[in-house]
Amino acid sequence: MITETEIPPKLKPNRKENTDFFLYSSRAEFSLAEPRKLMRRLIKHFRHKVPAEELTGFSLIHFAEGEATLQAESDKIICRCFSNDQSQLQEIEDTLERHISRMGDVVAQSNGWRRVEVRS
Repeated sequence: MITETEIPPKLKPNRKENTDFFLYSSRAEFSLAEPRKLMRRLIKHFRHKVPAEELTGFSLIHFAEGEATLQAESDKIICRCFSNDQSQLQEIEDTLERHISRMGDVVAQSNGWRRVEVRS
């Protein structure tokens, strides 16, 4: 389960609707041969389309539908998605999964997308 402490501070204020948090969140892990290299490629790619930035320990992507973070570990990328609408959350998940599958050497998606309602 994703806890409030796992949401990077930059994500907490939802600039779009002035609420404290996004309503919905999801998380997935993708096992990869070179996760750090792929994360840099993804951020470089997304910067051409949407605001994306590399921060200390993770990368942040600002989609129109919400936001996503990518965190590279030695053998995997951990993706977290945030949105105020479940269908928009699904769009972010699909976008990330499609790009990771196409750009990276994915060994396995370890647990699928796990969804959490951050706030009711």
